[in-house]
Amino acid sequence: MGTIRETLSETLTARIAMAWTVLCWLAVSGLTLTGTFRAMDRGVHDLAASMTPPLAERDDIVVVAIDAQSFQSFGERWPWPRDRHAALLDAARESGARAVVFDIVFDAETDLDGALAQAMERFGPVVLASETSVQRTAVGVVETRSLPTERLARSAAAVGDAGLPLDGDGRLRRMPGQGDALAYAAAGALGETGALADGREAFVAFSGEAFPRVISYYQALAPEAYLPPETLKDKVLLIGLALDANPTGRATGDSILMPSHVAGAGPVPGIVAQAHVLASALAPTKQVRAPRWAEVGLTLLAALGTVALIPAALRSMPWMVMLGLLGGCALVGVVLVAGGRGAVILAGPALAGWTLAVLGQAGIVGGTAMAARRRLAAGFSRYVSPALLKQILAQPEPPELGGELRTVTVVVTDLAGFTETMERLDPISGGELLRDYLDTLSAVVLAHGGMIDQFIGDSIVALFNAPIDQENHAERALSCVVAMAAAAETFRAGRDGIGRTRIGAALGQAAVGNFGARQRFHYTAMGDVVNTAARLEAANKQTGTSVLVTEDLHRAAGSPSAFGGAFEVHVPGKRELVRVVSLA
Repeated sequence: MGTIRETLSETLTARIAMAWTVLCWLAVSGLTLTGTFRAMDRGVHDLAASMTPPLAERDDIVVVAIDAQSFQSFGERWPWPRDRHAALLDAARESGARAVVFDIVFDAETDLDGALAQAMERFGPVVLASETSVQRTAVGVVETRSLPTERLARSAAAVGDAGLPLDGDGRLRRMPGQGDALAYAAAGALGETGALADGREAFVAFSGEAFPRVISYYQALAPEAYLPPETLKDKVLLIGLALDANPTGRATGDSILMPSHVAGAGPVPGIVAQAHVLASALAPTKQVRAPRWAEVGLTLLAALGTVALIPAALRSMPWMVMLGLLGGCALVGVVLVAGGRGAVILAGPALAGWTLAVLGQAGIVGGTAMAARRRLAAGFSRYVSPALLKQILAQPEPPELGGELRTVTVVVTDLAGFTETMERLDPISGGELLRDYLDTLSAVVLAHGGMIDQFIGDSIVALFNAPIDQENHAERALSCVVAMAAAAETFRAGRDGIGRTRIGAALGQAAVGNFGARQRFHYTAMGDVVNTAARLEAANKQTGTSVLVTEDLHRAAGSPSAFGGAFEVHVPGKRELVRVVSLA
């Protein structure tokens, strides 16, 4: 049972922990509105994406890279003549390709546009790219869009904007927001669903390591010479630049940073990024952002969970830490399960609030517990040996300081004739003598694992089996009694006028705990066993002995042979005689 002070302290700690938790969630709510947790949202999304399999693998998309090998093969600068692209379309048609998507903006008219347009018409579904550029000027933002020439646009199955949205860290994660994006235009030309019907924010479902298959432009131009048979059959070909440096500044072939969980993460040619976006647009299941209520609900659930953790933190810090870790893992698990079903939950605020609240609670409760243990150490350090103090502080739960019922062994000593001795000595000499005497006997008590309850003049009251359990406390106590008697006799030797030390010891139940004032630590024992030990010490006068211990204590200690046979003595305050043994 705890004291009123301890109950108040626990209540105050709970209130501080609650205040911290509420402040954390208020701060998280405010910071969410400012976009503070976008980086964490990205990290959680990448983690979830890395632990869930792709929603759909595509093996019908092939990237035709306008790469360094192709430039070396043709020996020409960019832009290449459009009849070369026309020849590639004819070669793709002969190879059975399903569709062609150019990630190249043909916005400047040339004499060879007719040849390319005719090849497009012969082939079938060909999608061309447009490009939107944004410039900030003194009068505002100016948006310019580069479109294919009118002749080519008429022959194309569709025209789509090749721009890709990048997150704040410069990486591609989200699907284009514009409905006329190149990937959606290609999906429409193929007769498959392109843009999401409900307009929700969508994410790229990056495919595995083998995606996409990349071949060089010069290979696609002559597939029968450079590619295995049917390499291009029923394939969707994405044609675009794949160079370290953009040769024109107007073609959409710049490098795109991929998320860290994507195979070969880092900068990839824009045409490769377009392949991932197209595969996601063609996938029957989309990676879409979960409804706003789901994210808010998850955050509220996390907030309620941290409030529920406070009682666990007050009860047991290890238990609270375990629940905190499990709760964090549960939040991540919800994100993973939702991601596996195509729903992206941006759980940055929920995880940030959970982490801040739990760490703060652990600090508050842990700090309070450390302060309590420091007070405990300061209080007990005056009564027990360093070894016993270490055992006390190592206990999972500290001793009950408000009082608990415990079986203890009590040892009480007194120095006969001390008053007369002090009258013969000056105060300084008498004080030094008393200090040396108490030091000698106290060292014996501490060496046997006992606790110094208190000093009363020249008297010592010692406890065994308190404040922590000692299975052999009776044996320890009697061994201590024998050693104290011997040490006291040694102390008398050579000191004139020093009387004998009388010792009484008893075994029984007592209320032990901090029974001092609120601001003064005093761990002691209260009960009949204490009175019995004290009166047995005094009974040595009438029996002519120096040590008396109760018979039941002697038996509990294994009946050590150092003590004689049992006899009965009258103890003031008790109606019945008490059976005792004395030191032989």
